[in-house]
Amino acid sequence: MAEIKITQDNFEKEVLQSELPVLLDFWASWCGPCRMVAPVVAQIAEEYEGKIKVGKVNCDEEQQLASMFGVMSIPMLVMMRGGKPSAATVGYQPKESLEKALGIKYKEDDMKVVIVGGVAGGASAAARLRRLDERAEIIVFERSGYVSYVNCGLPYFIGGSISEKKELTLKTPESFNERFRIDVRVRHEVRSIDIDRKIVTVCDLENDRIFEESFDKLILSPGASAVVPDIPGTDLEGVFTLRTVEDTFRIKDRTLQKGLKSAVVIGGGFIGLEMAENLKELGLEVTVAERLEQLMTTMDSDMAGFVHGAFRKAGVALKLKAEVTAIEEEGGRLLVRLRDDVPLA
Repeated sequence: MAEIKITQDNFEKEVLQSELPVLLDFWASWCGPCRMVAPVVAQIAEEYEGKIKVGKVNCDEEQQLASMFGVMSIPMLVMMRGGKPSAATVGYQPKESLEKALGIKYKEDDMKVVIVGGVAGGASAAARLRRLDERAEIIVFERSGYVSYVNCGLPYFIGGSISEKKELTLKTPESFNERFRIDVRVRHEVRSIDIDRKIVTVCDLENDRIFEESFDKLILSPGASAVVPDIPGTDLEGVFTLRTVEDTFRIKDRTLQKGLKSAVVIGGGFIGLEMAENLKELGLEVTVAERLEQLMTTMDSDMAGFVHGAFRKAGVALKLKAEVTAIEEEGGRLLVRLRDDVPLA
C-alpha cells in the first residue's frame, strides 16, 4: 500500500521509528486544496515507494497529531527524517515544486551524499556541495547535539565573555535545512561503513535506534578526540577535557559551584591558554602545567617569552618542564602529581 493512514496509535511505529523518510499529509475531507494536492501526494507515494513512506493524517480525526505539528492551515505536508521534521509546505504546489521544497530525491541519477561529522569540516563541505549541486540529497550525521559551532569561542563562554549559548552555534539543523535544504541529524552516531553495499549503520542516540542509510558518496569529517594523558585519575569527577559544546557546559556548571578556588590546566597550547585566561577571569587561582620548556611550542622561544610574561603578569602560575604523573583525590579536593616537584591543587 503506497499511502498509510496515520493515527495516534501507529504514529510512533510508522513515523518516529521509521527507517525511511516519512511524508505526512495533513488533510480533511471538506478541504478543497486538500483534494487538489491529494493526487500529487499519491503520485509521489507511488513513484518513491520503498524510498520514502507517505502517511495521511485526517485532521478532523487526529486533532492531537495536528496540534503537535502546529497545523494552522491545510493541506500541510511535513517531511520527517530520523523521527524529526526536516521540511514543510502549506497549500497546493505542483509535484516538482513539492519535491524540491521537501528535499525529495526526484531523479535516479541525482547524487546522495552522506557526511559523517557536522562541525567545521562537515558543515562547510555540506554547504559547498549544495552550492555546486542544487539537486543532490545531502545528509549530515553529527554525534553531538550541535553543528557548525565556534570551537575557538568555547573557553570564552566559560569565562563569561560570551553569555548566550546560542552565540556558540553558527547554524542549527533547522536553519541548515531552511537555507541549504540539507538534512542535518544531531545525536546520530555512525557505527560502521559497508563500502561494498554503500551503506552506513547509524545509531539514533536519543531513541537508541539502529538503522541503515545508503549513499552514493561518503564524506568523513568526524573530527578528533581530546588528547588525554595516559596517567591515573583522568576519569575522576572534576577532571575535564574541552572539545565539544557539551564539554563547555559541563565545565561552566562546575565553575558555578560554591567553594571552587583553583584550577590546573594541563597543556600550554591554544586551548589550554584560552582556558587559563578565562578561568582567571572568574577569580580562580590558575596554574598551567606544561611538560616542555615553553608555552606555545609553535612559537620560537624568544616569542614564547612574551607569552610567559603576559600570563605571569595576569596572575597565572606557570609550571614549565612539569610532567604530570597522576591525578588523585585527597580530602575532598584533587591533586595533580608532578614528577620531581610538589603536587598542584
